[in-house]
Amino acid sequence: MTQLKTKIFEVEQGQNECILNTVTAMQLGLSIYDRVQLKLKGKQIVAIVDFSHQALAPDEIGLFEEVAKLLEAQAGDLISLESLQRPMSLDYIKKKLDNKMLSQKEIHSIIQDLMHENLSSTELAAFITAIYINGLSMDETIALTNAIAQSGDMLKVDHAIVVSEHSIGGVAGDRVSMLLVPLMASLGLRIPKTAARAISSASGTSDAMEVLAPVSLTVPQIESVVQKTNGCLVWGGAVRLASADDKLIKIRNPLRLDPKSEYQKL
Repeated sequence: MTQLKTKIFEVEQGQNECILNTVTAMQLGLSIYDRVQLKLKGKQIVAIVDFSHQALAPDEIGLFEEVAKLLEAQAGDLISLESLQRPMSLDYIKKKLDNKMLSQKEIHSIIQDLMHENLSSTELAAFITAIYINGLSMDETIALTNAIAQSGDMLKVDHAIVVSEHSIGGVAGDRVSMLLVPLMASLGLRIPKTAARAISSASGTSDAMEVLAPVSLTVPQIESVVQKTNGCLVWGGAVRLASADDKLIKIRNPLRLDPKSEYQKL
């Protein structure tokens, strides 16, 4: 185990990443995108390695804001670094790139590594691209849906039928959810609906709904509203529901890789 002095970069990287001096990395036998475990004052996280020729001295480690906050690190702290093995989920991503079916265990492994920040944005982009090109079987779709649902908190809705609705998104002024959610709730269906804020237009569904009612609710508050009214329309970013979905969407959106419909496949 190696100890290095902390240097903090006040920049958000978007993933757990650390920077090592190129000479230090070579001495430790580390390559770019290798994984290391960082430990400081009883806290530990997994980070992806990058190199710098000049920004760091050989005895330093550079931390971006996300990692520094998770470790509660201050400049000059001595951080323990230990190299980790390559995650098995990379083999499963390659398997999907080769157009082979993934098992439930393999899909759960990918999502688990995603949640533990064990996969880089490049590797996640490869996974999403593999799905876009090769598609998913029904069993794979179910496994992926369950893995994403289990990646965060889950709502407890005591009702025989719980439904949702999804529009295509990205249409400025489109307020399908604000019409369908109350209509479906009025028919006796339970519809706890989460929506996004502005992504591809000036105002997202949650932004529009916030003009009429609060949308930043906790899970217990959502459950209470649904119990009283059958439905709700809240901002998904305020709760940890299907957390993996948010991470995957951040990778998918710049690539514009929308799922193919059955019509498009014909």
